[in-house]
Formats: sequence, structure tokens, C-alpha cells
Amino acid sequence: MTTLVIGPQYYGFPGVGFGGYVSGRLAEFAGGAAQVTLRSPPPLERELTVEQDPEGRVRLLDDDVLVAEAVGGAPDVDVPDPVGFDEAAAASPGFIGFRKHPFPMCFCCGTERAEGEGLHVFPGGLPGGGGVAAPWIPHANFASPDGTVRPEFVWSALDCPTYFGMTGGGDRVPGVEGDGDGRLALTTGRIHTAVLGLVIAEERHVVMGWPVSSDGRKHLGGAAVFSEGGELRAVSVATWLPLPKR
Repeated sequence: MTTLVIGPQYYGFPGVGFGGYVSGRLAEFAGGAAQVTLRSPPPLERELTVEQDPEGRVRLLDDDVLVAEAVGGAPDVDVPDPVGFDEAAAASPGFIGFRKHPFPMCFCCGTERAEGEGLHVFPGGLPGGGGVAAPWIPHANFASPDGTVRPEFVWSALDCPTYFGMTGGGDRVPGVEGDGDGRLALTTGRIHTAVLGLVIAEERHVVMGWPVSSDGRKHLGGAAVFSEGGELRAVSVATWLPLPKR
């Protein structure tokens, strides 16, 4: 039996495993590039079971509760031209989380995470709207011994930018009604990601996010990691769904 434990630091919502990180870990068992569907909140610090069926589908279980399932394959999405590192750095101070952040300890975009504890991806709106960008210099804590950022952390860095790309740098996704207390109105339902090249710790990268489509309850956002020279290193499409009403 194969098991997986989500460490206590890898959360977005307090006490719940961070979707990008959990998906990236599960994708390892589906060949790397994969579509991961999150079925229930991933628990922290519990031994979860990984099951693989003959058709190649991978399931993550908490006892008899289905947490997530994955199937291999890369996403098919149009990726915008990259902006430069300096342009991303100029956009980042506009990140909405610097003014108000519902989850300031989020592993990806949390503003209260210490250096090397969180990813520090802070995407701000680009001029003209339609997308966001952030400079990203991955900390060595997230790298393998050869200096390459581990895939689950690349997946994690792409998670929140898919949301903020849909907002264009604002605090709400167009057409989505909030809950009135400053919290997000959407949660990640599915993440489809491929790491296409090396992401190197302590080197300059650009993370971008943009809107893909909206259809009823489903809202799709895209995100990508580029090298400083503009080479595409990873791409993701995430499906965001309304949070249950309280």
C-alpha cells in the first residue's frame, strides 16, 4: 500500500491541505502531467492511501472518503505572451492581498508567511486588465539537491494565480457574487497542470494568470511559469466552483 501525508505547513484555508500542493503530490503517481479533481477537503497530518486502477486513474483516500483523483495528461490552453521580470515586479505591488487577505498564511500567496516557508507569489494586475503577473524567485527550501524546484511546488505556485488571473487583479471574479465578509466566493475544484521544463531555485521567473472561461457555476483560470528569458516552464488550468453557502 502506498501512503501520502500532507505536512502541516501546506495549507491555504486553515487546516485544509493546499489544493495545488496536494494535486502536485498525487500527480506524481499519474505520470507528472495530470488533471486532478478535488473531491473533499484534504486533511493535514493524516496517512492517506493512494490507489491506482488498471485504467491509470489514481485515487487519494482518507479511510473510505475520496479526497482526490487524478488522470494523466497535459492541459490544452492558449498561453499569453509572457511579460518580462521587471514588468511583473512592477505589477506585484498591486496584489490585492497586500491590502486585505482572507487567508494571509496561504502557502502560495500568503503575505504573512516567512521567507522559505511560503512561496511568496503575489500577482498584481497588468496594465489594460485581463491578467496578472508576479515575479518569483523560488527559495532553495523548495528544491531538490540539484537545485530544481520540486514539481509539487511548481503546481502550488500556479494555484492562486489562476484565481487572481480571473479577477484581473481586483478582489472579485466578474459575475461572481461574494459572501459579504471579504472571503473568497470560490474554491478550487480541479487542477490540470504540466511542468514542461526546469524551474530553478534562486533564479528569476515570472508567474502569470489569466481568465479562460466561465460557464454557469464553473469558472476557469489559467496560469503559467516562465523563465526570465520568456521560456514556458509550466502551465495550468484550474476550475473554480462556488463555496457552499453558510
